[in-house]
Amino acid sequence: GAVIALNSEGGSVHGAIALGRVIRKFGMTTTVGRTIDGAGGAEAASRNASLSPRADCESMCAFVLLAGQRRVVPSEARVRVHQIWLGDRRDDAAAATYSAEDLVLVQRDIGKLAQYTIEMGGTVELLEVSLRIPPWEPMRALTRDELRRMNLDNSDVADARPAHPEAITTAAPSSFPVKRIAMTGQRERGKDRGW
Repeated sequence: GAVIALNSEGGSVHGAIALGRVIRKFGMTTTVGRTIDGAGGAEAASRNASLSPRADCESMCAFVLLAGQRRVVPSEARVRVHQIWLGDRRDDAAAATYSAEDLVLVQRDIGKLAQYTIEMGGTVELLEVSLRIPPWEPMRALTRDELRRMNLDNSDVADARPAHPEAITTAAPSSFPVKRIAMTGQRERGKDRGW
């Protein structure tokens, strides 16, 4: 029943699917947001943190967002998608070379992602729009209408609402308690986002 706020550039297909299934297993609510530390020392800053809806959920993050029992995308947040690709060739995907085995791996992952998308209550439109954007082009921002059609935002569905609706806000920044959890590997990569 907890709320998890996502602010991420994405990550691996398999990692996102595994994380998404755990989020669904625990019946969590997902939203797009980032924590803002409060005043004071490290302990006080974490205790007095708030949640800002000005955040990005990119690439595989959109599929993690889909895992929430309830999914809320504030109007200030951006959800952007693109095609999955081989991670070791993402930096210069258009110039890289690929074997038949590489293409088989990508196709298998697309199949796993399609199965997961349906399992989480998403639509094939999410996968189809994502697969249209090559990894060397800018990511495609989803519109409010697309977020609802693809079931990435189901906040207007009555039976998806938690018992305590005040636990989610779309106003910036919120005053409800926020517990910041650092994801493994963040500091090594030197990024503020990801898993």
